[in-house]
Amino acid sequence: MRWRGVVCALVLAGPASAEEPFALPHTIANVWYRTDTQRGAFGPKHEGDLRITSEALEFSARKIELVIPLASLQIISFGPLGADFDTDWVVIGTERDGVRGLLGLRDGSRLGYGGRTPRIFATLMRVVRERGVAQFAAPDGLEPYTQLDRQIALATPRGWGAFQHGIAGLSETGVTGTILFSPEFASDRSGAAAADPDTERAEPVCRIRTGESPGWILDIRKAKRGMRCTGFTDKGLAELKRWIAADELLGRDLTGPTGGALTPVSIDRCSGVSGVWRGSVDGAIDVVVELRATSDDDFVYLLALRTSAEHAVELGPTFSSGLGTVRFAVARPPRPNPL
Repeated sequence: MRWRGVVCALVLAGPASAEEPFALPHTIANVWYRTDTQRGAFGPKHEGDLRITSEALEFSARKIELVIPLASLQIISFGPLGADFDTDWVVIGTERDGVRGLLGLRDGSRLGYGGRTPRIFATLMRVVRERGVAQFAAPDGLEPYTQLDRQIALATPRGWGAFQHGIAGLSETGVTGTILFSPEFASDRSGAAAADPDTERAEPVCRIRTGESPGWILDIRKAKRGMRCTGFTDKGLAELKRWIAADELLGRDLTGPTGGALTPVSIDRCSGVSGVWRGSVDGAIDVVVELRATSDDDFVYLLALRTSAEHAVELGPTFSSGLGTVRFAVARPPRPNPL
């Protein structure tokens, strides 16, 4: 990968609102609600009122009372719900007592085709953003990166900025490309790219490449055959290794593992692999690239810490903490039918 060419900054979600905090409790009437079942399917639709409090989502319908603590919310998405692919829902991933679940909400007016579903999504996103839960939760020393929060949630070190390279929008909720996080871009947390990246960004990127400055790398690509959330096949792993070995900021010019040296890991709800590449660039500082890779079936996400060998041990725990915040969207637009 060369750091030349056109750079496109794509903003999918704006910064936190500067308005007064959202007033709670807040009730939304005529809301459809569905949950997943133990068999992985979705149960019947219920229609009632959704009450949002400072502690929970409370759904009240005929013979149904449901209370979901805000603290149990993991990620909020907007898109299809299971087999119901022709309409969009607010799809919420939850985790309670180690058990994960899904909840779907939709405007119940006009037989479910009312136009308030995007507003329900925006309201819930604002509430969880202001309260630092779901994809906006972050451990001490980290802060959420919100530019891609409809696709992937991730917290990175506080004070580090983001630089988007080659980001391409494939749909409203799907992008590919590379994002660098580093103190080198501390003044640019928004992820917006410079007008002339070759002149204004070449030196900072070079310092990350040589290990003089630490950097986190988030590389997103379309998943290929053998790259699934359930794991990578041998063919998928071989393609992943070629990707790593050819990338300037991952494995190129560095010695790395071969064969079975990639070890299984779990990231969010998906299986993946981990590995460490070591070496030096141009005979200078010894560099360590610690990486994790997984797929959500549509995209492959490769996250890596690139730093000098001297600082790898010091920065490793922070990288692991950031990996623990990764959440993938639980709703996706349906794939187009092949002609």
